[in-house]
Amino acid sequence: GINAEYMGQIMVTNQATYFPPSGYIWVPMQWSKTYTSNKIEIESDGVTIVSKDGGGFKSSLADFAFSPVQKYYYELRIVTGSLIKIGVSRKEVDLNNAFSVTESGWAIYN
Repeated sequence: GINAEYMGQIMVTNQATYFPPSGYIWVPMQWSKTYTSNKIEIESDGVTIVSKDGGGFKSSLADFAFSPVQKYYYELRIVTGSLIKIGVSRKEVDLNNAFSVTESGWAIYN
């Protein structure tokens, strides 16, 4: 599913700003309380996550799992922060380490 690793605040947008490209599935999702580092707080809206600890890696996974062969579209808005990675990973990643440096994850940096 979708994974965010960051130092700052990030919000999922549950309404697409643009129409998803042809052939892609729109993903309206929230952050998973089960798969979130203890260094991250999920706001009551379920779509905003805030770093509680500025040091080190921390990750939060979405509550939506991708299926193989499908193409997905989602939007995220970075409210504040730096050193942010957005990507995909398997749920078995260590939420307090870099998910994108293992075979279980992939990310882009801002």
